[in-house]
Formats: sequence, structure tokens, C-alpha cells
Amino acid sequence: MTVCLEDVLMYSKRPKAHMKHLNVALRTLRRKQLYAKFSKCPCWVDRVSFLGHMNSADGIFVDPQKIEVVVKWLWPTSVTESCLVTRIWVYADTAW
Repeated sequence: MTVCLEDVLMYSKRPKAHMKHLNVALRTLRRKQLYAKFSKCPCWVDRVSFLGHMNSADGIFVDPQKIEVVVKWLWPTSVTESCLVTRIWVYADTAW
């Protein structure tokens, strides 16, 4: 049986601490007879996309690819278009 664990993120401020955390995680997986496929595990990266956000040493921010469509929207050119956009914003705001 193969089980795929996704969206597991490990962060450490220093490389030495990161190596220690990674070692503990991999040993725990091995003890439970679970193994990582390293070709699918990006390690030692400066920035990672996680749950729709970019995580880096600079902080956490929205993944630019997730908001690209909204950023490129054309501004309304008529009252009708403006009302439609306003309805979308109101719907999105009440959906949360």
C-alpha cells in the first residue's frame, strides 16, 4: 500500500536546526514504516508555495499566481459593469 502525505511543511531559522528537525521527522516516518519519495520533496528552498500562500524568510504572503486573474481585471467602463463588479465583491465579502 502506498500513502501520499502532502502539504507537510517544515521550517527552521537555521540550517543546523532544520537538519535536526528533518532527521527527527524522517526517523519518525521510518519507525511507522512510512517513507518519503525524495524526488517529490523539495528541500533547502528559500521560498515555498503552501496552501495558496508563499512562505519565505521575508514572511508569508499570498501566492501571486493565485491572484493574477484579479490583478489583471479590467476596470469597469460603464455603470452597469460597475454594479456587476460591486455585486461580486459584496457576494465574496458575505461568503466569508
